[in-house]
Amino acid sequence: VADLQRAKAEGFTAYKIHPPWLADNAVDYRIDIEVAKAVRQSAGNGFPLLFDRVGAYTRDEAMNVGRVLDQLNYVSYEDPIPTSDIDGLAQLTQALDLPITIGEFIFSPYDYSEYIRRGAVDEVRFIVDNIGGITSGMKIGRMAECFGMECQPHNWGSTLDHAVHFHCELALPNNTWFEMTQPQRSMDRRYFKNQIRIDKEGYVPAPVKPGLGYEIRYDVLDNLTKAIER
Repeated sequence: VADLQRAKAEGFTAYKIHPPWLADNAVDYRIDIEVAKAVRQSAGNGFPLLFDRVGAYTRDEAMNVGRVLDQLNYVSYEDPIPTSDIDGLAQLTQALDLPITIGEFIFSPYDYSEYIRRGAVDEVRFIVDNIGGITSGMKIGRMAECFGMECQPHNWGSTLDHAVHFHCELALPNNTWFEMTQPQRSMDRRYFKNQIRIDKEGYVPAPVKPGLGYEIRYDVLDNLTKAIER
């Protein structure tokens, strides 16, 4: 709840929950339900909330949490169970109203079609690092568009990570979100001349410079370099 309020104060217009991990990377879906309820109560009914369990639930746990998220009007349920469980994902998409979002753990653009064909996903997601770069990411986004599905490129990390996915998001008419690491300054790197920030209206302005649009300060980067592998 405190993290949500900090994000709202910084200008974020939606919030994604990553529920707490317990000892030895265990999860407790009942605690996660209480977290989801508390965050919804604090956010208010009209504030978009997303939920990401990083594939840690069993099918039954995912269904129990998902039914509560439906009641609380969450707008995305990301990776509730392992991506390899296509049958389980198909059951969740059929049983729940909120969109099931997957793709972070798919490692080829050619593997997405099976999930779409079998009804195991509502909104697709990708990390360009995993699937062959921007070109492959755009293939996935266009494939989702052809099936009337939204696409949520993954944004987490430094300015470079955000910039690469930002260009995909700007070029995809079926994208809604710009996902950003928060607090906003937590992943800044001194070797970038400019950083990505939310403006006063809750938007992220598109870059206007050549290339990815965010210049590197090579004088700083060179001083940080310890070794070059060739």
